[in-house]
Amino acid sequence: MVNIQNKKCVVIGGGKVALRKTKTLLKYGAEVTLVSPVIDEEIRKLFYENKIEIIERNYEYGDLEGGILAYIATDNGQVNELVLKESNRKNILVNCAKNPEDGDFIIPSSIRKGSLSISIGTDGKSPMLAKKIKEDLELVFNDGYETFIEELGKIRKISIDNIEDIKVRRELFKELVYGPLLDEFMDKNIDNLEDEMKKVYMKYKVGSNTKMHRKR
Repeated sequence: MVNIQNKKCVVIGGGKVALRKTKTLLKYGAEVTLVSPVIDEEIRKLFYENKIEIIERNYEYGDLEGGILAYIATDNGQVNELVLKESNRKNILVNCAKNPEDGDFIIPSSIRKGSLSISIGTDGKSPMLAKKIKEDLELVFNDGYETFIEELGKIRKISIDNIEDIKVRRELFKELVYGPLLDEFMDKNIDNLEDEMKKVYMKYKVGSNTKMHRKR
């Protein structure tokens, strides 16, 4: 994965494919510049909402300057070739929607629930199957996972600060993740997840402190 948070990314094209690529970049916090003489109305709406920058003209050499990656979303073979040349010369990662094999990377279908990211790809062999797998996984990894992961993050922070023994911390998280807590929470049998996790944490914290006193 490439961290594109607050990084310039360039989309060449202004149609529906460009719109999808732009939305994906925005989802991951990129600063998007889109170049095209013709702009889809939904893309223009993103511009009016100050979410993206638009250069409303044909691509020109230098439009990728300062970017870390680019999407080519046009059917114009000549333009696509010019963008590929600039990206290669400037070591900018590029994805070509029309001919994925010409680019440096492909875009897997993905699920994002807070800090949880799951990518699904078929190496371009079947985007439809990737879409179906994504839909199936979205039924399993629902919004509850976002909450569960956030609470795990809180426990991880305080356990690192307060439980010195790494083996004890490992057992703590083994119980939190592999124990009944996750299933009970997903089945909506837990009203206050934070309290339940803290109970498990305290059991290991107290046990860890007892072992330390014995050693002394």
